[in-house]
This record gives sequence, C-alpha cells and structure tokens, in this order.
Amino acid sequence: MLGGLIGEGEFRVNFGSSGNWLGSINLRNIFNAAFPGITGSVRVVFTQAGNVGATNRSFALRTGTWDAGSEIVLNVPSTAGQTEAATNGLILGAGQDANRNAGSPAIILDYNLTLVNNGIIGGGGATGIDRGGPRGNGGGGAGYPPGGSSEGSEPGSLFRGGTGSGGSGAGGGLGKGSTSARGSGGNYPNSTYYPALVTQGWTYNFDPASTNPWFAGAYNLGQTCNPIANPADRFGQVNVFSIPPGFTPIP
Repeated sequence: MLGGLIGEGEFRVNFGSSGNWLGSINLRNIFNAAFPGITGSVRVVFTQAGNVGATNRSFALRTGTWDAGSEIVLNVPSTAGQTEAATNGLILGAGQDANRNAGSPAIILDYNLTLVNNGIIGGGGATGIDRGGPRGNGGGGAGYPPGGSSEGSEPGSLFRGGTGSGGSGAGGGLGKGSTSARGSGGNYPNSTYYPALVTQGWTYNFDPASTNPWFAGAYNLGQTCNPIANPADRFGQVNVFSIPPGFTPIP
C-alpha cells in the first residue's frame, strides 16, 4: 500500500497488487493506515491494483464513513483478456452457494463515491433453483468467492454459475438470477442474486474517464455473464434503499 499527499487536504492511496485478491476491504481503514490521525474533510483518490472479492461473504468493498465535505474517488484498473483469468480490475460480490448461504453485493456505500471504472464490478449470482426431492441441488452462483456446490451440483466461478444436479437449475452468472429447475413453478424462495452496489442513501457516479460506466449483471436469468463481450450483461442492479435481505454486513 502506497500513500502520497497531492496537495493540502488531497491524498492519493494505492492498494493491492497485480494478480492478487484482496478481501472485503474498507477504504477508510486503508486511508487511516496510510495517513494516521488525519481528520476533517479530505479529497482522497484511491487506485486499485489486482482484484477485490467478498471474502467475508458480506461485501467486497465499502467506502467507510468520512467527514462532511470529503470527496472519495476510486480508480478501478482495466480488465484484460479472459474475464475468468483476470489479474486486475475486478470487484466482485460473493456468489450464493447451493446450501442457500448468502452471497453479497460488490460495493456498499457509507459515503458518496466517484468511480473511474475501467474494470468489472458486479454482485454475486443466485444459487440454482432446487427441483425438490431427496436428490440433486442447484448449482452455486458466480462471484468471488463463488457459490459452493451440494449433492452433485457444480460450484460457481467468477462469472458463470455452476450446473445443477438431479434436474435442478444452474446457478446465476455474476449479478444474475438462476435458471429454473425442470418442472419447477418459479424461483426457489431463497434463491437470491445481489446488486452490484448498495447506496444506503448515499450517491455514486461514474467519472467521464470511465471506459466501463456500468455494472456487470442483468435483470434476466442466466448461467453466464460476460459484460465485455455482451452489452446486455451491463445492467447490474443497484439497491438504493438498504442492505439486501439474507446477510448481515460486517463493519
């Protein structure tokens, strides 16, 4: 982690490293470690290297709280090549797993945030819809960490939901709902996909310098999500009210 003073009240903080994952980070905590004892309104430009995931299955990144008048900017680096092998530029929520353990959003706001997004930001995908009966289960949802498997189903991966077993449905791709089980009448009651960002009453905006001014995901169901190649996968949801049901955020 590197920190530098840009000007009076303006700071620059770099965090992470190419090819590595950081888990469930709080930007305020990172700033405090780089510049202990700073109070009052500040302008901080954070620059990410590598990827960020929801290792506590609650969030990948949250802003933390800041004094009124502060300006918080996050630079997310470019994601190149195959998305499943990306070494930089991912901020991914956790995928819901086949045992119905909760997934998560990618970002939670505790303060206003400006995103310079050149990477991919998306919430966790839903677990596959269970057909019911004693055998088989839905596949895990996409995300980081991906949703786990159960009773022969597949785990998810970063962008793709796992295949279900025993006629149950596949998990949802990043930020997507799950596919229906054979013979099911609709969504499994506890099958939940998660928004890319939760505002909690705060605001966000994409800086004009963003090459990817969108969130990964879609309003439809689907096992895969490839927002680089497929513009239809650039409609990841934002929850503007509160933390989604189904998990307890960790401060």
